[in-house]
Amino acid sequence: MAENMEPPQEAGVGITESELDELETQALFDALRGSGQLQSLGLTDNVEETVQAILCALRRNLRLDQVDIIRGLLPGNVDLIFATCERAHGRRLVPKEFQRDLFLDDLAEHLRISGDQALTVAQTFFQAMRSQLAEGDFNDACLFLKSEDLMDLLRYSNPLTESAHEIERRPAPLS
Repeated sequence: MAENMEPPQEAGVGITESELDELETQALFDALRGSGQLQSLGLTDNVEETVQAILCALRRNLRLDQVDIIRGLLPGNVDLIFATCERAHGRRLVPKEFQRDLFLDDLAEHLRISGDQALTVAQTFFQAMRSQLAEGDFNDACLFLKSEDLMDLLRYSNPLTESAHEIERRPAPLS
């Protein structure tokens, strides 16, 4: 009788890359839907649209080398949104450097929210994204971004645990 029993499969075995991408993408969307920050702004009903707004604003404000790095950090199918953003919203001249204020203005305009709210949305997104990454992968990517404005958004994106006063008192990032 024991001869007919199949050995148990290890977790993850038998999952296709496409299925894994979908699981990772869904995990990011679920984390954002559960965010009190996005709920307070009324942005959890259509998280996919919020993510698209963030990524499109990023896409329009990143140098091409930075786009590749950020795409490498994105879980699952989310990185495909970059391509749809460029087709749907056009492309500015390639910026010489990422400018946080322009990114936040684009995001605020797209979501019809204030600049402060756009910062909260961006930080919430980056925190959810970062929580799915290995710390080494994240740190390696930050080294190659070569933009303090962008790295600050990525590194210190935890609006759930830090008040604005704590963020102001935080030491400058080590270079």
